[in-house]
Amino acid sequence: MEIPADGATRTIVTTVPGERIHRTFHAAPGRRLYAWVTSPETGTSGVLLAPDTTTLASASGSGKKAYGLEVASSPADGTYRIDLDPAGTNVGSFTLSVSEIAELAVPVIPDGTVRTALTTLPGERVLRTFPATAGQRLFVHVDSPAGATSVALLAPSGATVASATANDTGTAVDAEAAPVSVTETGTYTLVIDPANNGTGTYSYALSAITETSADVTPDGSARQTAITLPGDRIIRRLDRKSTRLNSSHGYISYAVFCLKKK
Repeated sequence: MEIPADGATRTIVTTVPGERIHRTFHAAPGRRLYAWVTSPETGTSGVLLAPDTTTLASASGSGKKAYGLEVASSPADGTYRIDLDPAGTNVGSFTLSVSEIAELAVPVIPDGTVRTALTTLPGERVLRTFPATAGQRLFVHVDSPAGATSVALLAPSGATVASATANDTGTAVDAEAAPVSVTETGTYTLVIDPANNGTGTYSYALSAITETSADVTPDGSARQTAITLPGDRIIRRLDRKSTRLNSSHGYISYAVFCLKKK
């Protein structure tokens, strides 16, 4: 039976032990494919097959009642197939959603502005590209509507330079990719990857920070310095030592002393 790859959840009922489920769908080449499966009992295995019947993704279902089948890029235009094989005498109501996703990386400026992105299909990711220069520090903070969400910063080479996973806190989840200094100049990518079949509105603040330092006299004078980017730091040098102050943004007041031991 052919179904559209529109992300809708469909219920399939089996009544006979050993009965398998077969569903086909059409996909264009170069698309991200994602299927989310739930089973009344654990042990339902699943495979996603290409038009030439090559296995593109599989899951054993061992110890699980829900799992995803994921393909980063569909190899050809044609009819794909999902086969679900319940274990033992497992019968009942299964659910299946299939998404064909044309991923688009949107360029943004890494200026610390809070932006939002909406995902509507299970398996859909948020991709944002931005420029950064070797020696800059990158920082990102993400708010997710619910469920675990993976956050990663990728270098121009594709290597992961920072990553974090947010855990569900009930109404929203937060994730921060720890500030990291980068060694490559070029276009970086922010990847927000919802777990399971999560969708909704995600907010993120992304900063590319060029850090500077200044010399101060440790005379106890009160000083004030503006923090303008999330993840920014204040660095002050005194007597060949460095003092670092961290904050999100705003103004930091501080006093530096040089004390002599008695």
